[in-house]
Amino acid sequence: MTADSAAPATAPLLLLASLTPAVFEMNAFRVLGVPVTATAREIEREVERAQMQAEFGDGGALPKGATHSGPASLRRAANADEWREARQRLTQPEQRIVDEFLWFWPLRPADGATDVALGRLGEGDLQSAIDLWQSALSDPVVASAARHNLAIAWFAHALDAGLPTTPPPLPGTAAREDANATAGDRINRWWAASVVHWRETLADEEVWSRVSERIRQLDDPQLTTGFGRRLREGLPQALIRLHAQLGLDRVEDGAAPAAAEAQARWIESYHFAEGVVIGTLEEFLAPLKTRLENACNTLLTDSETTPANGVANARRLLAEHTQAVSVVDAFLPPENLFRMRVHDRLALSASGCLAEEINPSRQWDRWIEFMPSLLGLAVGEVARTKLKENLGQLKTLREEQQLYETCWFCEREAGVAALAKCFDHHKVTAREGTTVRYQTRAIKVPYCASCQKAHARIGMMATWLFVFAGGLGFFVAQAVVRPVGSAILFAFAFACLACAVLHLVHRAKMAKPIKPAYAASKHPLLALSRKEGWVLGAKPPNTT
Repeated sequence: MTADSAAPATAPLLLLASLTPAVFEMNAFRVLGVPVTATAREIEREVERAQMQAEFGDGGALPKGATHSGPASLRRAANADEWREARQRLTQPEQRIVDEFLWFWPLRPADGATDVALGRLGEGDLQSAIDLWQSALSDPVVASAARHNLAIAWFAHALDAGLPTTPPPLPGTAAREDANATAGDRINRWWAASVVHWRETLADEEVWSRVSERIRQLDDPQLTTGFGRRLREGLPQALIRLHAQLGLDRVEDGAAPAAAEAQARWIESYHFAEGVVIGTLEEFLAPLKTRLENACNTLLTDSETTPANGVANARRLLAEHTQAVSVVDAFLPPENLFRMRVHDRLALSASGCLAEEINPSRQWDRWIEFMPSLLGLAVGEVARTKLKENLGQLKTLREEQQLYETCWFCEREAGVAALAKCFDHHKVTAREGTTVRYQTRAIKVPYCASCQKAHARIGMMATWLFVFAGGLGFFVAQAVVRPVGSAILFAFAFACLACAVLHLVHRAKMAKPIKPAYAASKHPLLALSRKEGWVLGAKPPNTT
């Protein structure tokens, strides 16, 4: 068929559904162990053989043609359910073309049952098959099929490297060259070989001519050559999504964000058009963004309903979704709008949760502690400006809180209104003859109960010490210095010295020293009032 009557989205959708990390495990030709050129009758015969094996207790045997070495995804034995599903897949002509494309081809279309490389593959000798395909690259007649098969082979090895086993030596490579290679080195070489051959396969017109020829050979009214063209157009998106899925899976399994960044580098190495790459990645990451937005909405609503949960919800947002942000960062460039929106939404939502709890409690320090993380997360100019403004306001509120609400003497506990030290001030506004007009205000220095008790205790101790030291000093001085005036002066100096020593010893013994009671006159609000023209005292002198 040559008419282009198939639905435009069919080929890309089938390819996207098939090209997953489990692409080879689910491939119908791998499951049934038949070549891509197998007829419907040959497929039915193979299914019957497999069912007989299962019936007579040999269900664990590998299907005919399955490999015995190489990637586990190629050698795993299929079960009865997978046989039935594979047969069903091959009854759908469009799905069959996709599965054919994602499996090994005979080098010559007519040699499906006699192809030497496929025979070696069926015997379990994947290395020999790869060597044959590598040699065939120099033959222009079969180079396209060889290139396609090498892309599949290296792709299978690279995908299999994610299994929790030590990767085998690179097939087709001398042991001497691979002896010192680390597992990571081998995996990178497999991916590099896969990328190169996929890129060449995508650009090879002979490959796609062969796909079109297979469509014509099947001669099914549901299948058109336009399907092959759309398959080619959809391959870049399918490969991009596969790499993105591999990176996301690794990070969600606990790997560092570098695992996603590695897949992003492989995507770049295909040299696909930037618009295709960005558009495909944004589409792939859209569900991740939706989950983040749903979580933000849910926790913001909970914080509004139960403000006491605000800080915990902010911590939860940052802890549970920073990983998602790291995946977005791995795949999208810094200037990408999608990426910026993900960053800003998380930062602003966490800040919103904090506001619901901290605004009523006025614990500004708790909010300020989050600000470096939130500013590091936000990237958009609007979001960063808003957070910076919030930080400035929070610092102002904290300063005001320390001036008006926190005890001036210990700078830790909240002041008690009834204990505040009050300083009356006045400011002259006008003088008319003997009449003086003025304003008044009282400045209260915050004072807590703990500091009041401490001041009272040291005050009482100082009073008794002053009396005792003064008396002792007077007695000693009078015995040595006869004039009474000199004795009194000596006694006073001795008493003051004793009180000073008491003050120093008391402060040294305190775990967290507090300011002395006379420091109330040094409160910043009093200094600010003086600068503004206010004078200490309830009213101007000589006024009634």
